[in-house]
Amino acid sequence: MKEENKLILLACLQKRTEIEESKIKQIISQKLDWGYIVGELIHHRLSGYFISYLPENEKKYLYKEVNKQLSLIYKLNKYITMENMKFFSNIFVQFEKAGIKYAGLKGVIYNASMYEVGVRRSNDIDILIPETEIKCIDNILRNNGFIQSINNNREEASKRDKMIQRLKFHDLIPYYRNVDDSILIPYYKMDINFRVDNTKGGLTKKFFDYGTNVYEGNGYSVRGLRWETHLLHLCVHFAREASNSVWVKDKRDCMLYKLVDIENTIRYFGKEMLKVWLEKVAQFECDEDIFMTFFNLNKLYPNESYKQILKSTNVDESIVDKIKVIGTNDVMSREKDYIDESFDLNYCIDFSKNN
Repeated sequence: MKEENKLILLACLQKRTEIEESKIKQIISQKLDWGYIVGELIHHRLSGYFISYLPENEKKYLYKEVNKQLSLIYKLNKYITMENMKFFSNIFVQFEKAGIKYAGLKGVIYNASMYEVGVRRSNDIDILIPETEIKCIDNILRNNGFIQSINNNREEASKRDKMIQRLKFHDLIPYYRNVDDSILIPYYKMDINFRVDNTKGGLTKKFFDYGTNVYEGNGYSVRGLRWETHLLHLCVHFAREASNSVWVKDKRDCMLYKLVDIENTIRYFGKEMLKVWLEKVAQFECDEDIFMTFFNLNKLYPNESYKQILKSTNVDESIVDKIKVIGTNDVMSREKDYIDESFDLNYCIDFSKNN
């Protein structure tokens, strides 16, 4: 792996080891392609992580303008996230009062637990609900000025578009509310997820039966999945995108912040908890999702714990290169290693392909 890539991956981590800290010092003092590094950071949405977690003593190696621009991105992330959370905190209170069963996902949980606000860019709020809660959620959101749209809040989606949306994009319903008094936020967006995987709600029900917690930090609180199912959901989410043509066709599956988030989540809870975690989530039967996630995670951050997880799942390694073609029963093979593909920005999106 290129030294530039190693630096990116290490500098974006929380709770680094002494060996990792030494490796950063050793790499960053070399002659590096900073144009390449900055391009990768921006593409993979890792700018906030990098400038936040790069040791202060090592920031002297950054070009002055690079430091300024990465710091500006951090500030913009912070402003947008705080504006979103200030608004959605009231929505969460309404969910609680209505007795709605829900759980925040991904960014909204990270920003209320392990990340400082500004580290991670969050474009919207993701929540998980049982499908039976859709009508109640719809009522609350519409009472707060939201519409269900697929074109960035321009108009209410047609019945046909709503059906296509639910079939193609992880059984997800996007809601938008226009914002008139903000320069940086054109709308508030909440994505309603009602299926964890491709099954008809079975895994979603099991996740909620396992329970939820309230996460509190950075001045707000939000209900989310317990840490075991929170981490498992990250694995299922990553595996779904990495094995589906909807995301693979324009490399949206290759955004490395997702794996960095998973690595930081594991470090937040402690690698020593992985054995316990694996035992507790065995009931959910997500071995393939776990294997695909830790197979690629081990390429970025190799260690014995991940290798042991891969051995314990008894999954055929060939699944990591299989991509389901949306709308068909076809399966194609990934032409290039996932990690190599992620760092390769020499590509062109082919808009002529519908699948």
